[in-house]
Amino acid sequence: MFLEYNRKRIEHRYEQLCREFPDVFGPVDEKISACREPVALAMKWMYGAMPWSDRGNYPFETFLDFAEHGVWLWETKESVRRLPEEIFLNYVLYHRVNEEEIRPCRRLFYDGMKEQLGELEGREAAIEINYWCAAEATYQSSDDRTLSALAVWLRGSGRCGEESTFTVNAMRSAGIPARQVYAPRWAHCDDNHAWVEVYLNGEWHFFGACEPEEVLDKGWFTAAAGRALLIHSRTFSDFGAAGQEAALGREGAVFDHNLTGAYTKTAPLRVEVKDACGNPVPGAQVTLEILNMAEYFPAAELLTDARGTVETETGCGDLRIRARANGLCAETVACASECPTVELQLCIGADDPDVLTDEWVSRELRAPEEFCPVRVRETAQQVQTGLR
Repeated sequence: MFLEYNRKRIEHRYEQLCREFPDVFGPVDEKISACREPVALAMKWMYGAMPWSDRGNYPFETFLDFAEHGVWLWETKESVRRLPEEIFLNYVLYHRVNEEEIRPCRRLFYDGMKEQLGELEGREAAIEINYWCAAEATYQSSDDRTLSALAVWLRGSGRCGEESTFTVNAMRSAGIPARQVYAPRWAHCDDNHAWVEVYLNGEWHFFGACEPEEVLDKGWFTAAAGRALLIHSRTFSDFGAAGQEAALGREGAVFDHNLTGAYTKTAPLRVEVKDACGNPVPGAQVTLEILNMAEYFPAAELLTDARGTVETETGCGDLRIRARANGLCAETVACASECPTVELQLCIGADDPDVLTDEWVSRELRAPEEFCPVRVRETAQQVQTGLR
């Protein structure tokens, strides 16, 4: 049975939305009723999980393309049917990778690569698909809004975030669960980077998008990631995937998952926010900031729990940690490996133009030390094959 485990949850969520927003979902429900049963369920999942901006900005037919191809993969590929349903829903069927424009592309990409892919499955298929992606798109820097995967393919170029969005869609089009991974800012130098992970045999493996190697878990950025303070991935749904990795923040149904520990040494960090009397402050905003490009970049935002605390893990370097609540703020610089518990007492007016945080100060911040684990070694034959 298609999506047996999640069927009731999908139906319940969709029916609830139909009752609460009949003007929006009335026309949608009429079109869903005309779909065959598994496609209708896939569409209900997508409409129940997607952001409101997607529901309002795109026509029904845009999502139908993703649903029909996802169901086709489930019906024709044993490897897709063996996937945990939450992995299939979030990383194969789902239409969105990050904040890109959404345009139908999955069937087009699969038809373009299927001859090259042949009967390959799993790891070998993922490697071959990345070769196909490299032939279709190359790196080009830009400051435009993130292009759709289809636009990257049509233009033949994109920056790293766009290349990874394109590659994730290509992987998903072949039934390989994939997601974009993002270092919001490097700690040891300016700039940032995005790459791709694929889910194979119960584990996630990484590689550079449109930068094919003969093995997985290898990329030019491996050493840079080993010095990162924070690395994350996103899901745009609160169905299932929310519990797979530690949350690094949440906005609505969008989860940031903390993947830092998969790439470098990490240490637990606990931030306790208190008021002037020493009482815990629940619901305070705690921001973890990385110095990059002459500014402190807010790489993660979390809210304190009922005890006035947040807990996460970070790379072993210096972060600026800021807390805000009730018009007051506090900040400090700390390294989780040296100071696993940080206490911030809210005592400075957040909107006061004369607060200490607005003054120029001389400060030295330390990036994590180099750490580059050898995850995989290529054979001589793989090295030669990789030069193709």
